[in-house]
Amino acid sequence: MSRLQSGNKYITDYNNPNYINQAIEAIEALATRYNNDPRVYNIQIGILGYWGEWHTFSYDDPNFNISETAKNQIITSYKSNFSNKKIMGRYPWRDPLSTTGNIGFHNDFLYLIMVIVMSLMKLSNKETNGSKVL
Repeated sequence: MSRLQSGNKYITDYNNPNYINQAIEAIEALATRYNNDPRVYNIQIGILGYWGEWHTFSYDDPNFNISETAKNQIITSYKSNFSNKKIMGRYPWRDPLSTTGNIGFHNDFLYLIMVIVMSLMKLSNKETNGSKVL
């Protein structure tokens, strides 16, 4: 895999044609296996950028930005290979995800919020000597 260096930091070169080709091969293999699988409702489109969020925001160097060409190649691959699944992106309101249509929102952080809220609810319902613990 190709990577770029800035000082002592490294980042995947998401614009490298080898990376794009390998990503498309992975998408095709996943689609072959799961596009018609009724147990799978949606596919998250996170194969580019930090945490699959399609960005490299902490770098000022424009060489670290993910090109529109790379993004469009990946979107096209997901859409053409996962014709029977919903496609979800972390920021579907940002281009190019917003302009391609039919990409929903996923928030993998929501689970953590739910766990915290449920834990707090359990704490507030416990009784100690007849009084509730807040």
